[in-house]
Amino acid sequence: MRKKSIEVAADCNLLRQRMISHVELGLAPLWPTPEAAAFATNVNTRDWTDIGRYTEIWLRERKDGSLIMAKQPSAMAGRMAKIANLPSAFWERPSAQEAFKAFDYALDGDMGNPHWGV
Repeated sequence: MRKKSIEVAADCNLLRQRMISHVELGLAPLWPTPEAAAFATNVNTRDWTDIGRYTEIWLRERKDGSLIMAKQPSAMAGRMAKIANLPSAFWERPSAQEAFKAFDYALDGDMGNPHWGV
């Protein structure tokens, strides 16, 4: 698990130094190295029914970074940028279950819905 925390720290450092944008990081593979991709085996063998269907799809697709919700990353860049720029209140919900439900809808829900991103 130490390896994973090093990668998270590296991502945070890239953001801090403005070497990558939130959108670019959101579109990048979650596990860009073979060693880190091996960690995805653990993710792919768990029962993720608690987090929502689209969140699970997003996690599984981001392993390799070639698709986002069955679309090319460029086709999802606008949605991912809006998700990345949602206010802290969106993520700071009373429970993790509520945050997952909101993120799940943000990934695939109607962006014209006044409740999207709320």
